[in-house]
Amino acid sequence: MISSTKKDVPNAPECPKEWKVIDSKVNIKYRKGKKNSCGITFKREYVEYRIIREIESFSISTHHEDLRSASLYFRRAMQTLYPDSQCWITGSYAAGVDIHTSDLDFTVKVPCLNEENSFKKLLSMRENFNRVLGFSRNYVQKGFVPVLQLKHIETRVSIDVSIDNDSSKRNTQLLSWYGQLDSRFPILCKAMKSWASKVEVEGANKGRLNSFSLCLMLIQYLQEVKPAVLPNIQHIFPELNGEFTVENDEYERRNLKEKIIEKGSFEFDSNKSSVAALFLGFLNFYAEFDFSTKWISVKNGNVQRKEWDDEKRPLNGLPDNCRFIVVEDPFLEVPRNCAGTVRQSSFVERIQLEFKKEYDRILKNNTIFNLQHSNWRRILTENGKKRDLQIVKIDDNKEEERRKKAENIPWGTPFEGEWIPKRPKPETYWNLETKWIKMFEKTPEWPECCNMFDLLDSEISL
Repeated sequence: MISSTKKDVPNAPECPKEWKVIDSKVNIKYRKGKKNSCGITFKREYVEYRIIREIESFSISTHHEDLRSASLYFRRAMQTLYPDSQCWITGSYAAGVDIHTSDLDFTVKVPCLNEENSFKKLLSMRENFNRVLGFSRNYVQKGFVPVLQLKHIETRVSIDVSIDNDSSKRNTQLLSWYGQLDSRFPILCKAMKSWASKVEVEGANKGRLNSFSLCLMLIQYLQEVKPAVLPNIQHIFPELNGEFTVENDEYERRNLKEKIIEKGSFEFDSNKSSVAALFLGFLNFYAEFDFSTKWISVKNGNVQRKEWDDEKRPLNGLPDNCRFIVVEDPFLEVPRNCAGTVRQSSFVERIQLEFKKEYDRILKNNTIFNLQHSNWRRILTENGKKRDLQIVKIDDNKEEERRKKAENIPWGTPFEGEWIPKRPKPETYWNLETKWIKMFEKTPEWPECCNMFDLLDSEISL
């Protein structure tokens, strides 16, 4: 059957006999980056937005849950072994500046231990922990602050335990307080620590900077930038100067921001710069910093000049060990250099070179992931590996159940149980050597470290 066609329907236009190709260009106009107080110029607004998202991605981590689980397990073990003990969790996890490679730090007080010094007390604790299921690699490391090193088997988190380490508690409290004042500080701290670890700027046992020194350097920059991002809390609260006591590890119990606002001592949020601008400003600040004539003092709230009297004795709180990089301990009454592990001019030059190179790389490539894969890819890989291991464990349990059932069947009786194909080991397809790998710039070798002795004595753990 043929359908009828209406006569009043318009006819389709005829196709042109000749096709003409017209050259046309699409002009895309990008917005320029916003002005900021850090002196950083982004050519495109989207570049700044991209780097902001990348820096904020350091707050996304499944490792945080592993740290929490290992922390609870250690506390239960201490309560079982030493009911009279008191534990303080310290370090980056407690201060809220942990990254995916962070471990756990504890300092404990155990009245029932009668040994004469911390090292022998930790040896006694090691003997008891050897009998506790769930921990491995138990040994005591000597140093200015002896440390018992454990490893939680289930989460594979390393745990460092010290005895009566009040300095570590105060350092953690300081970082926690500054994290309360501005949410940009802990995010910047995580990005900075990840970068410093990758390029090996961090590494006190190798004659470089320790983690706490780097955090103090970041705080100093955020105090120096105009307008300031962070205030000098030790100037506003004089009672925080000196070796005050930290009663417990509830570091956020005291809200300093509310009290500062009540006093009107500092105007928060006056600096609107993004974390991208602040991170680049931090890198550029120390790439050009003159460590030969200046030193870092968070306690004073600004950069200080190195000065000596006629007899070459340091003035104005400058620590004795002040030849190279100086980062003042903000609490000790006797001045001490937290960055005293840096003892070579070649290391100072290399550290500043790494600051400069990272600054240039980010502006050139419009990303902070120039030396490693992005956090999103890392998290997907880690979660995939965990799931693979879970699947293998489930398959092994099923195979064990099938084997037990088969053992109870009389000889010659056919077994009709479920057959489970054997999966290949996950390591076979985790091998990235057989896959396409993005080639990153290799970090050159560091200069040889002279005078390696006594470096651990100057290390301040965080």
